[in-house]
Parts: sequence; structure tokens; C-alpha cells
Amino acid sequence: MATPPPQTLPVSCPGCNAQFLVGVELAGKRGRCAKCGAVFRVPEAAAAKPQAAKVVAKVKATQSESPDDSSPQNIRVYCRVCQTMMYGRPDEVGHTIKCPDCGAQTVVPKPEKVKPKQQRTAIDDEDPYELWGVDEAPSVAEMLAAQPKYIPVECRMCQTLMYATEDQVDKQLKCPDCGTANVVPRPAPAKPARSVLSRDEDDIFIDAALDPGERPVLIPPRRPMLYEEEAEAERKRQEEKAARGETRGPRYDTTGRPVMPRWPMATRILPFLISPGVPIRWIVYSFGAFCGLGIGLYGLSISMMGGFGAIGGMCFVAISLIFMLIWFASFAATLLTIITESSAGNDTVQQWPSAVFTDWFVEMFTLLVALLVSPIIGWLAGQVLTQDPVVRVSLSLGSAVVCLPIVVLSQLDVGSMFGVASSRVIASVVRLPGSWLLFYFEIAVLVTLCVGVTIAAKQFPYLSLVLIPLYVGAMILAARILGRLAWKLAETMPSGEDQVAEGR
Repeated sequence: MATPPPQTLPVSCPGCNAQFLVGVELAGKRGRCAKCGAVFRVPEAAAAKPQAAKVVAKVKATQSESPDDSSPQNIRVYCRVCQTMMYGRPDEVGHTIKCPDCGAQTVVPKPEKVKPKQQRTAIDDEDPYELWGVDEAPSVAEMLAAQPKYIPVECRMCQTLMYATEDQVDKQLKCPDCGTANVVPRPAPAKPARSVLSRDEDDIFIDAALDPGERPVLIPPRRPMLYEEEAEAERKRQEEKAARGETRGPRYDTTGRPVMPRWPMATRILPFLISPGVPIRWIVYSFGAFCGLGIGLYGLSISMMGGFGAIGGMCFVAISLIFMLIWFASFAATLLTIITESSAGNDTVQQWPSAVFTDWFVEMFTLLVALLVSPIIGWLAGQVLTQDPVVRVSLSLGSAVVCLPIVVLSQLDVGSMFGVASSRVIASVVRLPGSWLLFYFEIAVLVTLCVGVTIAAKQFPYLSLVLIPLYVGAMILAARILGRLAWKLAETMPSGEDQVAEGR
């Protein structure tokens, strides 16, 4: 095994055991390992001789195992047409390869010699970075003060930002972009650092005499609703009419609420049929009932013919039933709306039911429950008192006429379709019998009128054309009268909270 030449010394790093060959002139000096950065002292030549053969053999073995960077395995080739980058093998030098993109043939050039990277094997003479001792490390302020100060300079021509040192103050600094000479200004004097600790004279004292007290609660103004604006406008019109000496029409108090007349169920009843929104609905519901019943009767007449006519007639009857169901749901919602609006003292309906037909079925079920519950008392009395079917039917109809208004007002008072008996409504029958008797009298007049026209239509067939509009108008008036009765009861009877306060 050959020994190392006399001008080099083998050195082993104590940190990572890396092997180096350094010059003899570096013996006894300190240096840094090129791999791990450990600082150590190069041994003398006499101490390094026993390990020379081992170090040289290890270095040669490392050099033999490392690949030759000067002989690349792949040669980079750019297509002469589309500049696509390809790679060729060393045995393809001088031959052509086909571009995978455009198909052009390109000659593989000879590989260029790659210069090997120079490895750092020598160790610096000067001492590298060292660590401070425990008590020798400077403070952060001292380290910042030791940093060089740079002065920002903005080019007066192109606004390029440059930085100059303190020794360049009052000198010209050339802009690297436009070449304009700029004078370096003097830096602004540094402001003294303010202590983060507060002084006694800096403390804030609050004078108790300056306390404004509790701030009042500010409630933002509320925009009135549409019905409130209409009620206010109506109240102002009534005040103007009263100032002119006119006493007809509704009156309102200072809060905008309608003032109940002396006879609420005898005033503003018939004029309600010509109030806004009522005539058009009267006509539409009358025409709808006429169409629905006409389709049903036409289907029954066809079904009596037999054969395919019976099937077609049943289809017409089914269409009639569906149409009349929707008609009844809409009409029930309208009647309940009239009752609630009239119970508030309104002469006109402020908010009619929506056009969504699914919302109508809730009101329809409310009215259906009232129609089913009302005749129960008469039916039970007929089952106990008599066996005559005519008497039983008469008792059931009478019970329906008498109990239906009580059940509907109870549902509205309780706020549920199943609240068929309200204590306040039942107590009003005893406390206000005159109002109830007047209500039943007006309903009896409407029923008598409808029955009389129906009987007269048998002798005068042309009267049958007005039967449906008569029935629809009578039900609208009945809802109006019931709503006015509810207004009378609400203004006269005590509320539920008042009854609890009275111990009832």
C-alpha cells in the first residue's frame, strides 16, 4: 500500500469521523470540518503518520465509488422543430431520435464535459464562530446598537428606494435604475425610548362630580305598519268630518282604535257588502258555486244513461267534488277573516286571505269542526226524548243554528280549532242575553229571506238564478254580524287575565 506524499497530512474529524488530506503547513492550526462544521486542531506530522495509509486508502475507495460526473448517463436533446426536451443515451450520439410531439428527427449531440465540484478539504486558518460565555453575551439592545445604520434614500427621478451608510451622508448616491445622483440626507434624530412603567403623575383620576348618571334607554322609532297607517288616516278623516258637523261613519279614539257604536250589530251591516274587496269576492264565489254545482249535476245526468256515459259522468262528478272542496276552503278562510276583522271594529277588511290555497285548508278544517260539533247537543236530545226521525233532524238543525256561533267564537277566543267551548263566550250568553237575542233575530231574518226566495223560485223559475248569490251574500252578512257580536263581547266582557284577577 502506498504511503501519502510528504506534502499532505491525513486528518480525521472528531465529530463525524470524516477523513481529509491537508497540507503539511497546516499542522498545529485550528480548522472547521467541511461536513459537520466541528472545530478541531490539525495534528502534527509525526502524530499523523501512523494513520496515513488508512486515510489514503479510505479516500481512494470513496473516490472510486463516487460516480463520474463528467460522463452523464443521459444526454439532453431539444427538438429542432418544437423545442420539446428529450433525453438520449451515450450510445446514440451522432444518431437521430424522433420527437414524441411533432415526429421530427433530431441528432443527439455529444455530451459536454461537466466540471467536477471542488470539495473543500483545507481548513481555515482563522478561528470560526465561537460561543459566548455565560456572562459575556451582550444584551439585545447592545447587539442592535452594534448593527450598521442604514439611511433610506428615495430617488428624486424614479422613486427607487435605496439605502446608504452613515459615512455616505451629504454625499451623492447614484440610482441603479435611472442613474440620477441623489444626495444622502442626514438621518432624523432618534427619539428617546419611553419607559413602559407609568409614573405617579401619569395616573388618571376621575372626578365623581362629573358622573352624568345612568344613561336613558334610547328606543329607536318604529315604522308604523300598513294597517296602522290606514287606521291613522281614517281617524284623521273622521276628525275632519266631526269638525264639519258630520256624524255618520265610524269614529276613532285618540289611539286610533274604532269607537264601538251603541248598536254595533245594527249599524254598518248592509253597507259592508259594498265595502272594498267584498263585491268582487261575492261575485267570484257565487260564480264558482254555480260552476261547481253545474258540473256535478251534469255528471249525474250523464251517469244515468249507463254504459260509457256513466264513466264520463263519474269523472265530471269527481271534478266537481275537487272544485267544490277548494271553493269551500277559500270561502271558509274568507268568512273567518271577515269575522276577525269585524271583531276588531274595522268597517273594511284590512288583510284578506293569501292566494296560497294550502293555507285555506286550516280555516276549512276549523269551520268543519264547528259544523260537526254544533249539532251534537240536539242529536243527543233527540236520541233521548223522541223516536220520530223528523223531530230528531229538527233538533239537530236547531242545535247547529244555536251552537255554531258559540263554537266559532270559542275557537277564535282559544286560538285552536279544537277549542270548541270557551268559558268567556259561554258566560257572555248569560251576561249579555240581549246581544245574543239580537244576533239570532238577524240570523233568523236572513234565513227567512233565503227560504222565502227558494220557495218562490218554484213558482217563478227565473228566481233560481239568484239563489246562489243570495246564499253567498247571506253567509257574508252572517259572518259580519257574528264579528260585530264578537266586538261587542270583547269590549264588554272582561278578558281572561281580568277573570283570574277577580278570582273567577
